[in-house]
Amino acid sequence: MTITIAQLKEKYIVGPPNSGADCDVGGALCLEMTPQADRDALKDLISYPTFSILADYLAIANTRCGEMKVIDYARAICTLGDEEQWEEAWDILGRALIDSE
Repeated sequence: MTITIAQLKEKYIVGPPNSGADCDVGGALCLEMTPQADRDALKDLISYPTFSILADYLAIANTRCGEMKVIDYARAICTLGDEEQWEEAWDILGRALIDSE
């Protein structure tokens, strides 16, 4: 399954928790990758994932990216999300999905 930033941006409204948004940037990836049957049960956990959960999803989304790079990307995406810097977080996610360390 190929995931693009454009698809995620079109499908999910990102924003802070309790704002009416679907998720944050990392959550968009997690929601997209989680089978529909499991989404409801995991929604609270994956809509605003911790960096370790996001790193696990990034590692699956891009198996060519090394473990330390995946962790760095996940931390950066989560930090930018905490700061509500959504476009920067999308940029980092885009790089994480294509990086081939």
